[in-house]
Amino acid sequence: AFGMVGTMLSGVSYVSIPGAVMHKTLSADGDLQLPVALNHFVLLQVYLGGLVGALIIAFLLLPLYYRLNLTSIYSYLSYRFGYWSHKTGAAIFLCSRVVQSALRLYLASLVMEVFLLEQYGIPLWVAVLLTLLLIYLYTFKSGIGTVIWTDVLQTALLVTAMISSWIYFTRSMKIGFGETFSTVWKGVKIIDMSPKSSSFFPKSFLGGVLFTLALNGLDQDMIQKNLTCKSLRQAQLTILSQMCASTVVTLLFFCLGALMYHFADQHVPDIISFSNGGCKASQIYVREPMNGNQSTSNWKCVGTDQLYPLIARDIFPIPLAIIFLLGLVAAA
Repeated sequence: AFGMVGTMLSGVSYVSIPGAVMHKTLSADGDLQLPVALNHFVLLQVYLGGLVGALIIAFLLLPLYYRLNLTSIYSYLSYRFGYWSHKTGAAIFLCSRVVQSALRLYLASLVMEVFLLEQYGIPLWVAVLLTLLLIYLYTFKSGIGTVIWTDVLQTALLVTAMISSWIYFTRSMKIGFGETFSTVWKGVKIIDMSPKSSSFFPKSFLGGVLFTLALNGLDQDMIQKNLTCKSLRQAQLTILSQMCASTVVTLLFFCLGALMYHFADQHVPDIISFSNGGCKASQIYVREPMNGNQSTSNWKCVGTDQLYPLIARDIFPIPLAIIFLLGLVAAA
């Protein structure tokens, strides 16, 4: 269950969730409306729905899979609908997995390019090919056992990077546990009951239920690890504990994001600005490079998912920047 947390939290989640805690409202003319919210945790509504989805998987789908002794869940389609349904379901899985894995790899490679490749003149495609080769070698050698233990290592690196960043932000701001708690939770928003909002609670909650069913109950890559459990009960405990752990880890990433924005806002000299600067609602106005001379640095709009990598590159000490990079590679 611990290892599968790293599988669910991709590189996209690793850099995007901390950035997503900032929420700003723009008028029809594009003007920024203050104040800017730095504790916007509404994405957790999806994970609350995911807990319900995990219950459906544990007590409806897994008993079915174990009763039929399935190796591939798509073979169930043969029992019910015939040969072509089986092959169509498997083909859709393969195509979606290729696209999803490619996006994860691409995002991780882009951040690696910022950290390492640009200064040595190494093409991005070389890093991508080497990563694919390593993935092939460790999977080919030991099969599902290697996949499971690699997932455990990935999750451990991911959590280590998060905790290390958390400690750095709190120490830099010289705040203790109590102040950290009040900084993170002051004015926090988790439930959004505004019908016109894109994060309206019923919509987000139902989306979380359906998303979890699709990802953890109807996706061979995720469900195969549950099917290797020795018993149905063990598989049920695994999927439930996995979703609980994923929700907790995601909440911690949101808290990390709140700390990150408060750290950046208090940093001297300034590295971010909440003045709009022509930025979109999903962007933040930053000084780049953050560790450069103020007179020669440029201010520009970047996506909120780029703030964490930029701070890691320009502000973090080298050991912590390496830990961040390892966490990113683990999440790829």
